[in-house]
Amino acid sequence: MGPVLVKPKITPAEYEELVRQEQAQMQFKPDEEEPIPPHDDPNLPGKAFSVITKHEGYKAAPYKDSNKKKWTIGIGTLIGSGSDADLKKSPYYNKTIDEATAKSLAEKAITEKMKLIKGLVGQDKFNEFSPELQAHLVSGAYRGDITGSPKAIKYLQNQEFEKAAKEYLDNEEYRKSKAKGTGVYKRMDEAAAVIKSEKPKTFQTVFEDRYKQAFNQK
Repeated sequence: MGPVLVKPKITPAEYEELVRQEQAQMQFKPDEEEPIPPHDDPNLPGKAFSVITKHEGYKAAPYKDSNKKKWTIGIGTLIGSGSDADLKKSPYYNKTIDEATAKSLAEKAITEKMKLIKGLVGQDKFNEFSPELQAHLVSGAYRGDITGSPKAIKYLQNQEFEKAAKEYLDNEEYRKSKAKGTGVYKRMDEAAAVIKSEKPKTFQTVFEDRYKQAFNQK
């Protein structure tokens, strides 16, 4: 029988030194905020759809939205640029669509707006936000209000959520809607409240959120 190799035990101090060396190689410390790989929420399109339908409703025939007066159809889906010319060139001119078609159009637009808002905020930054904030940002991109506010986007990137909420509402469309009593300002107030209530994330909290999401924990 050959010799039995026994691994030598290491002291706590030696163990801590090994941990420090490994952390140095990974180039971060445990309590530092570090990015983690992008992780898309597969439920985001559905969550965004729920937020959008809550405020948009469904209309079978083309109509002009209350503030921008652009031609829209179904669940608030813009027809081209919303101009009269684009309406006339579209397959919806003098026609109606059913709810299934409206949903399909909205889902396609949501996919496009998800890419847009992620590109503006940054994929990694966007993925650090809570599912509720992500859904409202996609809704804002769908409507075109958050994407028209570079300052609000910058504040979101820096996790300055109170400033982002305030900047988001510093919007002519919001003021017009509030003066006229249309539903746009209510939707924007709701989104601003979600933005304002968001808490800055650390590496650890982001990791924990993703762990809960992966295992459907609440």
